[in-house]
Amino acid sequence: MGLVIDKIKGTLLHNHKGLNVIAQKAGQSPGALFVNLGYLYNWYAGTNIKNISNTGWHNLSVADMVGLRLYLDPVGTYNNNTSGGQMKSVGSTYWDAPNIGASNSSKLDFRGSGSRDASGNFSLMNLTCWIWNTEDWGTIEGGIGTLQYNLESFTCLSANITNKNIGAAVRLKRDVPTALPDGSIITNGYTGNDGRLYDTVVINGYEYLGYNLMESKYQDGSDIPEITSNVLWASNTTGARCSYNNDQSLSGTYESKSKSLGEGDSIIFKEGNNIQLSLENNVLTIAETAPSDIAGNAATATKFHTSRNVNSVAFDGSSDITIPESQQTLNLVTAYSVAY
Repeated sequence: MGLVIDKIKGTLLHNHKGLNVIAQKAGQSPGALFVNLGYLYNWYAGTNIKNISNTGWHNLSVADMVGLRLYLDPVGTYNNNTSGGQMKSVGSTYWDAPNIGASNSSKLDFRGSGSRDASGNFSLMNLTCWIWNTEDWGTIEGGIGTLQYNLESFTCLSANITNKNIGAAVRLKRDVPTALPDGSIITNGYTGNDGRLYDTVVINGYEYLGYNLMESKYQDGSDIPEITSNVLWASNTTGARCSYNNDQSLSGTYESKSKSLGEGDSIIFKEGNNIQLSLENNVLTIAETAPSDIAGNAATATKFHTSRNVNSVAFDGSSDITIPESQQTLNLVTAYSVAY
């Protein structure tokens, strides 16, 4: 037996044959994102032509960093200012004592994410946060901003550089200004290339990510390689990411509402919600959505006004259908929504 889609009043989808089926539960976002320290990236990932940022956003330039420092502390110098304290999270969860000057008044919530050195070794968690900028100083070195547990300053200027194979944090800034007041937090204000949602904060008329990036893909959909090997990390010049100590839990967690159904797997949708079927790249996606206001007899319908074919099998919603075992390739004639 192939794929069975229960009738409109049912709640169960069961993949008997193990076809390429993805079921997505209802919700306002594709998943819940909790960023702990975020990923560490080498400089090449942050400046890759494929773009680590989504459309309308960019990795910080040195001018962005200097502008942020001067906005938070107009009279401070590049290595003697109060901007760092305004950017650091408070308390001792993400910074060792004394966490000098930490107030997080900017709401940027920078944490001591540590680093990975050019040989692949991890160190300095809860002691430093290094943040890449796009400054290019030749074959070996790139621009960086630094925060430390024992300093109130945010250190950044054009000549603040380090080895491009260092693992450091990435923050993004929106390209265009916003009319929202400073300090505004926009829930799910940024959508990553991999679909993860981030809160953003407004500073000096621009949105910034509210925590370190935890992005796994470039804008073109290709993966940012996760490299755990020290040897491979040290030799990479095209872009790579990792978690501190190669421990994903230190970077953060992501709970997807999508489930890939293997052979014999099932998923239960909430009765009264809608489901939508779509086919792309030979993968059938069945997405659940909460009910919306509807007109006519849709709320009480027991079958479709016009039946639809799934792999040449007619489906009008009045009864179950079975896609024959021999039909391994899914050919959905059209995408449609059904209420059950």
